[in-house]
Amino acid sequence: MRYAALRIFFVSLFLSGLAVLSASGQEIERPNIELPAQRSSESVPDEERLTVNDDNEKDQLKRFEIGGHFTNLQFGTFDPEWTREWHDIAPLPPGLPYHPAYKNPKDPGVGVRFSYNINRYIAVEAEANWLFQKEFINHFPLINQSPFSGGNKFQMLFGPKFGKRWKRIGVFGKVRPGFIHFNAFPVTTWIQQVPPGQPFLSLTSLRDAKFFNIDMGGVFEYYPTKRTLFRVDVGDTFVRYNRQEPKEFNPTFTRHNLQMNLGFGFRF
Repeated sequence: MRYAALRIFFVSLFLSGLAVLSASGQEIERPNIELPAQRSSESVPDEERLTVNDDNEKDQLKRFEIGGHFTNLQFGTFDPEWTREWHDIAPLPPGLPYHPAYKNPKDPGVGVRFSYNINRYIAVEAEANWLFQKEFINHFPLINQSPFSGGNKFQMLFGPKFGKRWKRIGVFGKVRPGFIHFNAFPVTTWIQQVPPGQPFLSLTSLRDAKFFNIDMGGVFEYYPTKRTLFRVDVGDTFVRYNRQEPKEFNPTFTRHNLQMNLGFGFRF
């Protein structure tokens, strides 16, 4: 029995060794790693497609614009002798109450404009205008009508334009401060000393003068092609006329003036 048990033990040990050798001789199977299939354009979500389209549109935005235009500036009264502030200094005679002048100069002119588009909603602009006008509107003015036009004028404006731009049109607001120069601005140099409310004489001279102005209004643009545009501006040009020498006869005052532009430009 002892020898039979030993034989059985050695036989089973031999068979186990054969099983181990046969298992080690087999090739190790490599894991089958499948790469994710590339998505077709049809399988791309709509949100991702919209993002790509927006990026393409932004890349197509023309950053620079340059153009020219016709302009017309409807001035309010700026002759110091025909302002309410001046009549606080020298009251009108009885029977001649103050009324704003009803015939004011309409100054036509031409201008150029340069714009840089920061994005589709905001741009910064610089504009120069030359306004042409004779020095006198009327050598024999009516009551409450100033004879002076201010002569030729040069205007500069700088500032932002902000709004919405579509494929064919754009609608914007604008706030552009700057200055305006008159080459024949009327300045009162002498007033006859008389009792208040009595008729008086005065002298006026024409001088070069520069004042702060700011243009606030709206802009409409039409884009017939990718590189051209038509533009219409309508705004209120606010001018602050500061005191001129002699300051006792020339008070500071402000006026609002209608200004309109019609122009054409290029985008690149």
